[in-house]
Amino acid sequence: MTKLIWCLFAVAMIFYALGDYFAKLLGNTGKWQYCTWAMIGYSVTSICFLIAMSKWSKLTILGSLWNVTYSILTLIIAFAFFGEKVGPSQLVGLGLGIVSVFLLTR
Repeated sequence: MTKLIWCLFAVAMIFYALGDYFAKLLGNTGKWQYCTWAMIGYSVTSICFLIAMSKWSKLTILGSLWNVTYSILTLIIAFAFFGEKVGPSQLVGLGLGIVSVFLLTR
């Protein structure tokens, strides 16, 4: 992957994390202004993904890498910011996702 793809990946993950954070705040508070911020975060994430796909069209690798990273970020946000529990099956699933990305890139 090129530096551009890695930069798009990093920006996308930051905005995805923000989208998840604000979506959870919407769920917790019912305040719809959080919906706007969540939509912006998810929209920027999607735009970055589309640009990355236009430059490097390896969907099996790029899509899997992004989805596993989404899962990691979601668990981190839920655990660190909202005090949610992370169960053993979630950790096993996450580990298997990481293994899948490793195998897909070989």
